[in-house]
Amino acid sequence: MVRKAKKAGLLIDKDPSLDELWRVLEATYDRHEAKPTHSYDELNDLLHRCHDDVRIMVAKRDGHAVAGIVEFRITRYVNGSFYLCQNSHGAEVQALSFLINHALNRSQQDGYHIYDFGTSTVNMRARPNIF
Repeated sequence: MVRKAKKAGLLIDKDPSLDELWRVLEATYDRHEAKPTHSYDELNDLLHRCHDDVRIMVAKRDGHAVAGIVEFRITRYVNGSFYLCQNSHGAEVQALSFLINHALNRSQQDGYHIYDFGTSTVNMRARPNIF
């Protein structure tokens, strides 16, 4: 999957704008007919107030974001993703897999021992297809 993504020319942007991520996030949630836990303004506020503990990354194809991750530093040793998202252009080239691979490798290099993928819920109920 990672080789396919690299061959497609995907690049990781470690400091994208929230707008770039948000377009991909909305496409993902629209596809699942759900709403993200945080509004755009809430996530923007978290990124500014907790800039050392919350970060975003996107994978880009031809200069456009096609997949994204929002990460929360949970403890000194635990990093976690809260949002994993990709649009149809990203799915074609395994963009989310590429981004997750990068996040796992970078987290290990940064000294994290655990990467928590969290859970996925709809109306506060765990989605059985995740488990």
